[in-house]
Amino acid sequence: MVYCGKPSRACSNCRSRQAKCDRKQECGQCRRAGLQCPGPRDSNELVFRDQSQEVSRKVTTKSSRSIIPKSIIATILEQAKALFFNRYVNGNARTYDYIASFIPKTDWGSCLSAAIDATSLAYFSAQNSSPVVLRYARENYVLALRLVGEALQSRDQATKDPTLVSVLLLDLFEKLTRTHRSSESWTKHMKGAIELFKLRGDAQFRSVLGLRLFLQFHSTLLIGCMQHNARVPCHLIELRREASQYIDPIDPKWNFSEIVLRFVELRAETREGRLKSKELLDTARCLDAELKVVAETVPPEWKYDTVIVPSPVEVYGEYFHVYMDHHMTHTWNNIRIIRILLNELIREHYLSQADPAELSSIFSAESHDDDYAHVSDCILTLSTEIVASVPQYTQLPRHVNGHVSEPSSIECSTHYPSIPRKNSLSHLPQISSSNSRRAEVKLGPQDFTLFETSRCYSLVFPLYVVGSSEVCSDSMQEWILTTLAFLQNIVGIKEAAVAASYLKGREIINPWSLYAMTGSYSFSA
Repeated sequence: MVYCGKPSRACSNCRSRQAKCDRKQECGQCRRAGLQCPGPRDSNELVFRDQSQEVSRKVTTKSSRSIIPKSIIATILEQAKALFFNRYVNGNARTYDYIASFIPKTDWGSCLSAAIDATSLAYFSAQNSSPVVLRYARENYVLALRLVGEALQSRDQATKDPTLVSVLLLDLFEKLTRTHRSSESWTKHMKGAIELFKLRGDAQFRSVLGLRLFLQFHSTLLIGCMQHNARVPCHLIELRREASQYIDPIDPKWNFSEIVLRFVELRAETREGRLKSKELLDTARCLDAELKVVAETVPPEWKYDTVIVPSPVEVYGEYFHVYMDHHMTHTWNNIRIIRILLNELIREHYLSQADPAELSSIFSAESHDDDYAHVSDCILTLSTEIVASVPQYTQLPRHVNGHVSEPSSIECSTHYPSIPRKNSLSHLPQISSSNSRRAEVKLGPQDFTLFETSRCYSLVFPLYVVGSSEVCSDSMQEWILTTLAFLQNIVGIKEAAVAASYLKGREIINPWSLYAMTGSYSFSA
């Protein structure tokens, strides 16, 4: 799906003859040439160009020559769908849980059906390192691309929810298969997707599903902008402005996404050298302060508790955090990630990018040193908080003596005011500074259920961000590498090995490229 700009409405005869068409129902050029004029083309039908054949050619050249016996294709597809649905639809992530509502109404052979098959097989292939299944996934991807291309030729079909869901799934397919797309190619496809949302109009925001699809695309596009070092398209900002009329203005995730958008713009302006030192530092500090306010003003149910543990190896330091659910954990860690990257931008500017003469006009020597130390301390504090979010999902609460038990050797203290628990964490002690408890804790590798595994996926990217920071201590990085090895070998998350390899090699990469490689969607979960 490629946006082609504003298309010509000239009739096909004039376009083939390279003649100037007056775009009337029966144009003058055809009349004079004695040709039957097909009439002007509908520009709304031509916003997108079907490049399925070209993409098909590229994909098939990468495919393996291995052949999947027909007798097991159906079984593999059934297993792949079950695995995919457990992670993305019915599982803890539930990024695509709305797909379940389409299943009874989805025709076999539709673009949505093909997209689900392709993405499920891609996920199955990634989890099982199967090039044979990957080949079959790519074949379904090519089919889905062709069917989406056909749907996009009709304005009515292009604006329907199943078509849009198919586009989002194909984007996930490319992440799961690590399909390389150049910045130029990505920009064209991004513009095409934006045009699709523009065609849907304001009505999409009045629908619960329509609004959710936009928010998911909005998050995906912002991450893509960071991955490709691109500016936020002005049309996305316009769509966001329209959507804001239908969103709670105090929603923490919505306010967070607004700051992320401005962070993307700051990165672009910094890279292009458009900002002077003072302007860059002031903007970065302002965004960091706003994120701090977002974190400090979350609703009570978003606040987390601190559990103090007598230094088991599975916990870095002597405590970990307990959150109401994993979605809140992700949102907290996303806020921390952006704050870390903002403060690293400030820190790097101090070290290498700033004009010393300009900096001296902004700070005295003492205030410069104090500010530099404050930035480093801030990164370390945020990193420690991310690390403290891990044990809840890798070790506790199920992995206590092999079963759920009432803790009595874990000392629990209040980080935020205690709140009633109504979910799977309700068996943990109510945390109160005046009522500490202790229990015998035996932590160790255990078999993880699929549900528990799905919750661990989005720990990989935050751990990489922390481990790649210049402020990260040797002991913290060692703990992170140990945890990534645990996620890979015990939990079964192969993407953890990718993050660990970059950390071990100390290779400097755009962190958002790794985010895309892991197929993670925690920012829109």
